[in-house]
Amino acid sequence: MESIFEEHKNTVKEKRTEFESNLVYKRERFIEELESYAKQVEEFATNGDLNEVNRYLKKAQMLDSKLEAAADKIEAFNAEEEAFKWDSTTYPLRQQTLNTLRPYLKLYELTVEFTTKHKEWMQGPMEKVEPDQVDIDIGNYWRTLYKLEKTFENNPSPKKIASKVKTKVEEFKEHMPLIATLFNPGLRDRHWDQISEIIGYQIRPEEGLNLEKIVEMNLEAYIPKFETISESASKEFSLEKAMEKMRGEWDPLLFTVIPYRETGTHILSAVDDIQLLLDDHLVKTQTMRGSPFIKPFENEIKEWEETLILIQ
Repeated sequence: MESIFEEHKNTVKEKRTEFESNLVYKRERFIEELESYAKQVEEFATNGDLNEVNRYLKKAQMLDSKLEAAADKIEAFNAEEEAFKWDSTTYPLRQQTLNTLRPYLKLYELTVEFTTKHKEWMQGPMEKVEPDQVDIDIGNYWRTLYKLEKTFENNPSPKKIASKVKTKVEEFKEHMPLIATLFNPGLRDRHWDQISEIIGYQIRPEEGLNLEKIVEMNLEAYIPKFETISESASKEFSLEKAMEKMRGEWDPLLFTVIPYRETGTHILSAVDDIQLLLDDHLVKTQTMRGSPFIKPFENEIKEWEETLILIQ
């Protein structure tokens, strides 16, 4: 038994030395790996061709993935170091490289995203362009690009990309009044008739009509008049949606009936929730009837009110 114990003590000692040497080797290779990542990030400082942004993005995304995977390697190294009772190594170069990479990655991602959205907004169908969302996106793009310009203040190539894209965002921003008015989801045929009358020829959101074609029509001079129509359309649309919502809230409701004593007659039961809904809808309906924008739905709202009163 003693000889066997001694043999295995030697085996453990040999293996420990082997594993420790292996860990030292892996850590050295890993440091070289991190240094190569840092050099790759430095190369992004010379990238200034807007037409090559898709290629830049792929490289940046690949490098970002490698740096994220490096965190798992560090965790594994630290686990081994703990097993050997060594001090844990921190590898600050990984986080430094990641911090340097992120602005480039953000710049390339935003540039590609804006380019894609720009094409969709300009050439895509009108019903796919949501004015509120476009306004939010454009605001976010501009603010981010403004910050990136400041970040790359002393770095001419990426700053040039950020400046060019910011200029494109600003140029597109000039179309926002047209988008806000003519892409309003509340516009109906009656509104398009008014718009057509203002510009002097027929215009409809038909297939093939998009922002690019509308811009070519040079309608900017009519925007103040469009805004009045669009504002009315929005308020009418809001009333229309409110009516639809009220009707929809009645769809799942069930009137429960129960036998009344021994009379052979049934009566309504548990109507408290229904009564609350009814009272709420009556108040809403009467308020809507008083709106100056209810005219297109005047008959519908009257019929709805009569139905609610009958139920009451």
